[in-house]
Formats: sequence, structure tokens, C-alpha cells
Amino acid sequence: MDELQRRVIIDYWDRLVEELPSQDLIDRLIADRIIDQEEAINIDILPDNKDRNIEIMQHLLASRSSHSYQLFIQALESLSSISSKSLLKNIQNRLDQLQHQKQLELSKRSMENLIL
Repeated sequence: MDELQRRVIIDYWDRLVEELPSQDLIDRLIADRIIDQEEAINIDILPDNKDRNIEIMQHLLASRSSHSYQLFIQALESLSSISSKSLLKNIQNRLDQLQHQKQLELSKRSMENLIL
């Protein structure tokens, strides 16, 4: 997961922990090997959905895999709730926006270096 992908998850932290159906997400993240069975059990015993989602997001952000963000997005795509679809669209738009900003900043620096 790169810096911009982490930033998007942090930007949408509140909605992610409030709205996601943790059990569906846990099953998908186990299948994609973002979390293991023991971590899933420790998440599953937490008292409510919000606590489970906080733990899931923490595992996701701690993941060293370069594929974890894409696998997380695929897990979101597999969820059928309207709020999940809306959240997915917002996350994708935010990442696009951040990538565009980064490109503009890089272009600006390149131009400044040419002028100097």
C-alpha cells in the first residue's frame, strides 16, 4: 500500500469503521490473506461492529503487502450494501484526486527546475 492509498483510508476512517459489515469483510480479507485465521478470531470476539472494523482497518494499514489496498477495494466491491457502494465510489474518487494533485506538484517542480 502506498502513501496515497493509506491517506485515503485515513480520510474515510470514520465512515469505514461505522458503515462496513465487518463479518463480510473479515471473510474476504482471510481469503485474500490480508489477515490470518487467528487475527480473524481476535477481531470476531470484539463486542461490536465498529470495534471490529477499527481492528480490520488497523491490520490493513499495517500490512506490508503492495497488494493490500487493491484487495481491500475488491472486498468493498464484493459487498452489496448501498452504503458500501457509495463509500467505494468516494474512496476511488479521493484516490484519483490525490494522485492528480501529486502529478501537478511533480510537474510544477519539474518546471521550476527547468527555469533554474
